[in-house]
Amino acid sequence: MESLQVSIDLLRSVAQVLLDHVEDVEGSHVSFDKDFYWFIPPKHRFNPYSEPTEFALGQLTDCVEELERIASDPESAISYGLV
Repeated sequence: MESLQVSIDLLRSVAQVLLDHVEDVEGSHVSFDKDFYWFIPPKHRFNPYSEPTEFALGQLTDCVEELERIASDPESAISYGLV
């Protein structure tokens, strides 16, 4: 398969539309009633023919801390921050 390409303009536009929608529905803050989630390691995420057998725990509070770090120091941002 050839590499799939998506324009940054499209991603930016869609992100804005989705954030505007969430703000319309939730208001200026989003609330989560759970902190932990299942994390599937990258090597197992993209094989639709095999059910993942390795899982780890992720934590939303860690994710929010990372978002705050990126917002306070944009020069340190890397593409993986979108994950």
